[in-house]
Amino acid sequence: MGSTLYNSEKREEYLKQEFERLVGRESHKGKKELQLQKEERKLALQLKREEAECVERERDREAERWKEIEMERLRIQAAGVKADAEMSSTDAKAKYRKLPTFIDGKGDLDSWLKRFERFAARSQ
Repeated sequence: MGSTLYNSEKREEYLKQEFERLVGRESHKGKKELQLQKEERKLALQLKREEAECVERERDREAERWKEIEMERLRIQAAGVKADAEMSSTDAKAKYRKLPTFIDGKGDLDSWLKRFERFAARSQ
């Protein structure tokens, strides 16, 4: 009977040690899993930050492009206004011909007066 008791004590001690070893291993696995979860969260946060920065940079580039387009539009508009002003002054000159001056002794007064009347009628 003594040897069975010894074997049972040994077996019990062995089982205790195995249990503690398994619990320790599980505890170690739990710590590793927690650490991996923390690292995953860190990486996810870093990825979100990088995506936000990328979106911000793209938004800045887009705003800069719109600014350049608006400046070009204003430049073209200003050039068009200037061209319109030059054209209208040229058109005004073309529309309103000057009446030739009468030179006494060289021209016919009756012809000049008829020309003046036609000129005055067109100007109204």
